[in-house]
Amino acid sequence: MTNILLHTAVTTLYFLALINPISKVSMLAVLLNHVVMTFSRQVSSALVRFNLLGALVRLTGLVVMTIGTQMVLAGISAWQFQALT
Repeated sequence: MTNILLHTAVTTLYFLALINPISKVSMLAVLLNHVVMTFSRQVSSALVRFNLLGALVRLTGLVVMTIGTQMVLAGISAWQFQALT
């Protein structure tokens, strides 16, 4: 069932890429995600074996927190600019 869904998704993205070149980037992202997810168990076991999984989770959390902080500060800046005009 999973292979059928994957084949359908890849085929749909392929035909979209023929129509719109930007869809090629989407297709590449989906294929890259599929490759990463296919080997996720092996990558996860290697990260646990070398005790890197916790550090990777913390780094990912810091990146997400930084993006969130930047979004909040941009929103405050836009709100202040709108209030002044």
